[in-house]
Amino acid sequence: MYEQSRDPGSLLSRIRLFAERYREAPELAWGEYRVVEAGERAVLAHIGCATDGTILAVHNFADRPVTARLRLPEAGPGGRLTDLLDEGHAGLTVPDDGLLPIELPAYGYRWLRVGTPADDPERVASD
Repeated sequence: MYEQSRDPGSLLSRIRLFAERYREAPELAWGEYRVVEAGERAVLAHIGCATDGTILAVHNFADRPVTARLRLPEAGPGGRLTDLLDEGHAGLTVPDDGLLPIELPAYGYRWLRVGTPADDPERVASD
């Protein structure tokens, strides 16, 4: 257990990160949920909305990489999505056509904070 607590790639570290992000995102615990059509049978995408913001969670249940294609009225064209689980990821911007492609590895997942172009860019970028 000691070694896992020091290894950022360990299962223990990943579970700790999930717990931290869950506590930091009231949208996941208290928000209103809706399923988002992902255009891929093996992908579950859902939105949690609360007064504090919106979180998109996307999960790939396939044993192969997939690209989900999502329409997010909560973000709209130009909206930014910030990855909550991968701080090194630059985030995503919703294209002008409003159809957001999200690449997922086999059995991969993403938790993304949804921001609109009108949001405070500092909050969207730093969360």
